[in-house]
Amino acid sequence: MFQGLKGLKTALYEFTDDMVVGDEYVVLGAPSHFGKNFENFIREFYIEKEKIGIKTRLIYNSAFKEVKNLYKGLTHTRVRFVDDLTPSTIVIRNGKILIIAYGEDPRQVLISSKPIAESFYAFFESMWKVSYR
Repeated sequence: MFQGLKGLKTALYEFTDDMVVGDEYVVLGAPSHFGKNFENFIREFYIEKEKIGIKTRLIYNSAFKEVKNLYKGLTHTRVRFVDDLTPSTIVIRNGKILIIAYGEDPRQVLISSKPIAESFYAFFESMWKVSYR
């Protein structure tokens, strides 16, 4: 378990630390805005992952369409939208799930479990099919 912006940074790097060129993670759910500090960090984080060749697909709530600007120019990152989403962000990859709850005191939980990650990934894929640009 992690806490705060510093904890979020640690959690994200721990989540992606062994990923290599061609690996992918997916993101489901997000707040209606991140805040400037988080936006600056997330942009830098995604640029760094792009340089490594890590792919990302994200699904956001349609009320947060301006988020596309964060990922502008990133070739390995695709963003889509749906009208309804989960209240917390769920980041999924092979064998790991990172759950992020935002707010004044953000908290993150990192789970290492291949069966749980596979079930979340299957849910993401079903949402990806009904999402739109």
